[in-house]
Amino acid sequence: NAQNFFHLPKTVTGIELKLADIYQSKQICNQVLEKLDNFPYRTRDWAQLNRNLFSALRLQKIVLSIILTFIILVASFSIISSLTMIVMEKEREISMLISLGATRGGVLRIFIYEGLVIGIIGTVLGNICGLLLCFIISNYGISLDEEIYFLASLNTKTKPLEVAAVSLAAVLISFLATIYPARQAASVNPVEGLRL
Repeated sequence: NAQNFFHLPKTVTGIELKLADIYQSKQICNQVLEKLDNFPYRTRDWAQLNRNLFSALRLQKIVLSIILTFIILVASFSIISSLTMIVMEKEREISMLISLGATRGGVLRIFIYEGLVIGIIGTVLGNICGLLLCFIISNYGISLDEEIYFLASLNTKTKPLEVAAVSLAAVLISFLATIYPARQAASVNPVEGLRL
C-alpha cells in the first residue's frame, strides 16, 4: 500500500528489525550500516527514534529530585520549629538539668538525638509508603493512553542505591535541622530559666 501511495513500485525504503535484546540495538545498527557500506543508507535505533521522550524523562527526573529535596527541606523546618518550641516550653526543666550538673554538651546531644529520631522515623515511614506504592504499581500497573504517553502502562523500577541516597539525604538534613535548636537549648541560662 505504501509503495502504491508513494508511486514507488518494487522499492523498499526501510526495513525494521525486532531484536531479542533491545540493549544491543546500537551495536546491531552499526553492524548493519557496515554491511551496507554506509552512504546512502542510515540506521536508527529505538533510543534515537524516541529521543524526545527520553530527554523529557531525564529532565523530569532532575526536576523531581529538586522537588523532593525541597520537600525534605520543608520537613526539616518542621523539625526546627518543633524542637525550638520544645526548648521554649522546657526552658525551666533544661535549667534544672544544668543546675543539677548536666553539661551543656549533654543537653545539646539530647536535642540532636531527639531530632535525629524524628528524622529517622519519618524517613523509615516514607520509605515504607514509597516502596509499598512502587510494589502496588509494578504488580497491578496503571494503564495509560498510548497515543498520548507512548506507553501502555506505568511501570516502576526500584533502585536500592537511589533509595539509600534519598534516605541518607533526609537523615542528614534532619541532623542539620537539629543543630540550631540544640545549641539554643545548650545555651539556656539556668538562673533565667529557674526564675520563670
